[in-house]
Amino acid sequence: MKNVSDDKEIIEAFNAGKNIFITGKGGSGKTYLAKQFAKKPGTIITSTTGISSIIVGGETIHRFLGLGINSRPEFVQKILAKWSGWIKSSSIYEKRRVSTVQNLNTLIIDEVSMLRRDTFEVIDLVLSHIRDNPYIPFGSLRLVLVGDFLQLNPVVTHSDLKSFPDLSYPFAFQSSLWGSANFECFNLTSNYRQVDEDFLRVLDKVRFGYIDDEVLDVLNSRVNVKLDVPMDPIKLFPYNVDVYRENMRCISRLPGDKILSTAEAHGKNDYFMEVMLKESPCEEKLYFCKDAQVVMLTNNGDTWVNGSMGIVRSINPVRIQLANGNLVTVSYHKWEKKINHLDPASGYVVSDTVATIEQYPFKLAYATSIHKSQGLEFNYVDLDLSNCFSPGQAYVALSRCKTLSGLCLRGFNKKSIMADDRVVKFYLF
Repeated sequence: MKNVSDDKEIIEAFNAGKNIFITGKGGSGKTYLAKQFAKKPGTIITSTTGISSIIVGGETIHRFLGLGINSRPEFVQKILAKWSGWIKSSSIYEKRRVSTVQNLNTLIIDEVSMLRRDTFEVIDLVLSHIRDNPYIPFGSLRLVLVGDFLQLNPVVTHSDLKSFPDLSYPFAFQSSLWGSANFECFNLTSNYRQVDEDFLRVLDKVRFGYIDDEVLDVLNSRVNVKLDVPMDPIKLFPYNVDVYRENMRCISRLPGDKILSTAEAHGKNDYFMEVMLKESPCEEKLYFCKDAQVVMLTNNGDTWVNGSMGIVRSINPVRIQLANGNLVTVSYHKWEKKINHLDPASGYVVSDTVATIEQYPFKLAYATSIHKSQGLEFNYVDLDLSNCFSPGQAYVALSRCKTLSGLCLRGFNKKSIMADDRVVKFYLF
């Protein structure tokens, strides 16, 4: 693993055609760099989750390669048979899909930490089949993998382990493919979110599951502190049910009529509409009212960014007073679901919009889940670290906060700070 403070060496490796793994702490610019690479000819970007795929402007890797739910080597023949049918098909859409994969130079996969090892190996089998090149990893297609294995892990349930014991080795880097494909690994060390050196040092230790007196002293100093803030700090919970309960509890205490805004979805067919509704970052049914606390879900020039918090000051039109004091008028925002394919003539990616959804670009911000906070940053966070249940969860939650002074811990248990030993070993050695 090579530590780099900027992207110079990574760009050189990209230009040299190498397989690359880009990692780094929260706020280090991993996804930004991936999106810059996606502008290169012959390059398509995907992600492992629906929401992040929309953010980066692509599809999930599962949909791009037609993997479906059962992305296991035992079931790969069904996937290959599907592609064999597309290869012979006279359908313009299917022919274009095949041509794209066959002529692609680079495939980017964002949020790769959530990509299970077995799915990683199926990707190799599928690409080798489509590109008719079984002797070189991934059918000779260059991969750029982006993500942080010290944050969100692949989802492996007890049922998965019972059915497939090999998933006790769940990480993509544990596959023999990782070595045979010669991934050059870069760890971005810069941070564009936090500037407090003490807080950064503590976050770096928490990321690796390392607890010393400094970590304990700093985190204990934030337990039950009263934050002098213009609005309630957002609460982060491990479970969605707690998020919903807290948001509904808080909005129910506010006087006045509650507004229900229902998202308007459109698509080329019912399938794409269903995907859009499932993967969109906005709320399909958004409840809010005057004086409700909300968080913005988009970037809007210099006006607000994804993660900006505010208070609804009026309903018709909707006006929100942001945490910086600015009063802004907010209208519906349109998110688009795109399918990317290569233009054979130019080699550049052409995007087809297959579904859209329109909704106000905010949601209630009394609480959100740790998982959905990924990629966001907040000025003020109210967090309970008493009962985190998976490695990296405490780090993801803590690193959403921009400053130590903006952090309040309702509870803290040092057992919640953990990192998977196999990932730590991979990063350090």
